[in-house]
Amino acid sequence: MQQPDKFKDYAAQVCEQLRWKRARPVVEREIETHLRDQYDALLQSGMPEEQAVDESIRQMGDAVEIGTSLDRVHRPKPAWGLLILTGILLLTGLGIHMFMTYESDVSGVLLKHMIAAILGAACFMGAYFMDFTILGKRPLLFFIGAIVLLGCVSLFELRSANIHSYTAAQLTLLLPLAYTALLYWLRGKKYLGLILSLVGLAILGGCCMVIPSMAGMLIVAVTGAALLAVVLWGDWFKIGKLRGLIIFGVLVLLGAAAVFLCIQRSSYSMMRIAVAFHPELDPGGQGWLGMVIRETLAGAQLLGEGAVGVYTASFPAILSDTDLLLTYLIYRIGWISLIVIMAVFAAFFAVAVCKCLKQKNMLGRLVSLAVILTLALQVLLYAALNFGIVLTGNISLPLLSYGNTALVVDMTLIGVMLSAFRTGPLVGDGDKLLPSRAGRFRWKDRFQWNDGVLTISFKKNIAS
Repeated sequence: MQQPDKFKDYAAQVCEQLRWKRARPVVEREIETHLRDQYDALLQSGMPEEQAVDESIRQMGDAVEIGTSLDRVHRPKPAWGLLILTGILLLTGLGIHMFMTYESDVSGVLLKHMIAAILGAACFMGAYFMDFTILGKRPLLFFIGAIVLLGCVSLFELRSANIHSYTAAQLTLLLPLAYTALLYWLRGKKYLGLILSLVGLAILGGCCMVIPSMAGMLIVAVTGAALLAVVLWGDWFKIGKLRGLIIFGVLVLLGAAAVFLCIQRSSYSMMRIAVAFHPELDPGGQGWLGMVIRETLAGAQLLGEGAVGVYTASFPAILSDTDLLLTYLIYRIGWISLIVIMAVFAAFFAVAVCKCLKQKNMLGRLVSLAVILTLALQVLLYAALNFGIVLTGNISLPLLSYGNTALVVDMTLIGVMLSAFRTGPLVGDGDKLLPSRAGRFRWKDRFQWNDGVLTISFKKNIAS
């Protein structure tokens, strides 16, 4: 028996009172379900159908009053704390660049940063008001699209005689979000899902190696492993939590052992790692920048400009490089600058993690976790470089340091995360997030052969 039309009319009248259009389908479905349950209960008690319909609606109450009450509850929930902290970081970045370019001839850097900030703000707004569940509706499109975008940008810049693609290196920050979409699509696919998730992570890592981008490789590897661990802990592949975690642990150990053996067999890699932590081993070569940074930090004060030593004689030409933004600020202003900046980042990540843990749907949880880890690893890698551990390049401090592409990408990622926090409570984990099978072209439904007769269906949609 189909649901009475009066229930649909009543639910539609309730939803007309809701100003947030995104909430209307959810509320309408809940109202109709409640009316249907009440209707079935009345039928079982012996009440006639027409009377049961009217009685179910009467017990629900006046549609306008119900809708007005629900309107007070179903409203977007902006994460005001994160919005404010994002604005503080963005404005701080602009202020730092104004300070760094003051009385210098590099004003073009400031102008480019301001243009990137405006473009990033536009991308942030677009992502913030976007339906983030598009990642769950078109996961493969997003995953493949990210790889194609990286490939096109890399080929374009390499043809311009660049040794490596700087822009593509910054775009690798999108890969953890692409991996999130893949993981969500693979949920419930058991061992096939686990195998494909590992293949997908290997493909993303390979993209970072081709660019090449060591920082991107580290971010993709660490973030991807963390996201996969969360998926296995929630048993989203349906292979058993304990079994999945054991397989994951074995794979992590094997992967770490393989990386260690590859590094150990490469004398260049071993030397680079040794010099990164002990720059005095090669003070005139690979360790020179590390010596400059460490000597600068040694002469820094809590508040005020620090002292210049033997290795920092070329200052500010070296330390004014935006890859060394924190070192520059510590030298010019003092350690207090680092303390304030890290305090703002700590507050940002603390609020973001709390919001992430409160997400009730798995897509919102994965999306927010991917963004948090991507940004946090950026901060850690950038801080390591500014403390003299020179292992990676092509990394930016989110919203603060120079890096126009990275600034736009980071603003977009934050917008996607805040979109999940804003509308996540309305999102469920049902099949409604997946592409509808009714609209797919399937050969077995379009062409049927029965007793020597070929039947071809030209209907636009075929029910699954």
